[in-house]
Amino acid sequence: MHKVLKTGIKILVALVISYVFLYFLLYTGLFNESLKVLKGIDMGWVLIVLALYLLTTFLKGLRWRSILDNKLGVLTSFFASSVHALFINLLPFRLGEASMLYILKNKGVKVRVSLSYLVVLRLLDVISMLCLFFIGVLFVGDNILGAGFMWVVGAALIVFIGIVYSIIFHSQMLVALAKKLFGVFRVDKKSFFKKCIVTSEQVSKEIDHLKKGALLTKLFIQSMLIWFLGIVSIWALLKAMHISFPFEKTLVAVVIQVIIANLPIQGMAGFGTYEGFWTLGFVVMGMTKAAAIISGLNAHIILLAMTILIGLIGLIFISKTKKFMY
Repeated sequence: MHKVLKTGIKILVALVISYVFLYFLLYTGLFNESLKVLKGIDMGWVLIVLALYLLTTFLKGLRWRSILDNKLGVLTSFFASSVHALFINLLPFRLGEASMLYILKNKGVKVRVSLSYLVVLRLLDVISMLCLFFIGVLFVGDNILGAGFMWVVGAALIVFIGIVYSIIFHSQMLVALAKKLFGVFRVDKKSFFKKCIVTSEQVSKEIDHLKKGALLTKLFIQSMLIWFLGIVSIWALLKAMHISFPFEKTLVAVVIQVIIANLPIQGMAGFGTYEGFWTLGFVVMGMTKAAAIISGLNAHIILLAMTILIGLIGLIFISKTKKFMY
């Protein structure tokens, strides 16, 4: 009952966020402006975005196939990733993450194993995004962000490298340290912290397993490629809306948007929060506020339509296949 209440509150908050955003669009007249841009969109660029979306979904499926020692079929992994993306985008507060665990459970993978793999892949996603962010910042330069910010980025990069090194090569030591800290603060007996420790231990074991045979390196390269192509697709969407915006600035803006958007605060189907974080990222990079809001809304609508279409096809496919047939 407590879990149902919490889920209900999350959905209610998401609906309120989306309603406030819709009211803002109608009140300011930006909704009509957005429709005008949408009607004049270049379908050639949209088809390129669709091709990139299919490619990134395929690569996400390939990651799962790789991490599961090729036990998952190519088509099954592709459509599982499309369904995963569907529920992540439709449900608020990252509730859709559980969809992959459910799919893999029905395909014969234990929840404990798939959860640990999911955490590993999310860690690789964060590492990949931050790597791309640092590359983008170097190209944007201090003429946009300021010399002081560049020093902050440099210091953050050093810290980031240290954290990544610790996670990959000293994960068991980090888990042991967390246990001691939880014990010092006397929270180690509480269910939430106990679950954190159990999950962390499992993730640590999987990281050690993935380091053998250079599989972790392969997964990292796949993650980098997924996020790079995702950023290229956003740049292509801007082209489709007849907005000329430098690729390096798009890279930095998208990473800002994605990192903040992954916080546990989302509107229904992402409406409101997606556009808000998009606007923040692109305004920081020099786009006008109105153009950022309009482009964010249109990009969201187009990408969501693609996600729903491919996700529903995936849902039909997954429901009709047995274990690892394909």
